[in-house]
Amino acid sequence: MEFDKLPANDTDQKNLESLLFLLDKFCASDELYHELSLFSDNLPRSYLIKQKKHELSKFCHIERTPGQYPGAQLSFSQTLQDHIQQFFESNLKHKVDDPIKVKISCDGAKMSR
Repeated sequence: MEFDKLPANDTDQKNLESLLFLLDKFCASDELYHELSLFSDNLPRSYLIKQKKHELSKFCHIERTPGQYPGAQLSFSQTLQDHIQQFFESNLKHKVDDPIKVKISCDGAKMSR
């Protein structure tokens, strides 16, 4: 597999995404990965990792939580708008004026400080 450009086939894409998952899971910095990729020709180049990160970041906008405590959040209203738009794109027969049923649920996790 050649890593001079973004992989075209699905297997290479999945491998690149798996690698990104591991880098994120273990908080590996871009600098660390860059140094590792210099040692091995089997690893994708660091600029490809950055390109894939940027590509995946386009799917949702994550913001910092307000206040002094660390955290991240997704905009509920923007996420809802995105899902409604996707619904209309995949259900062309649904009229715009007809109501849309939305089910909101949670996993029961206690959210406290």
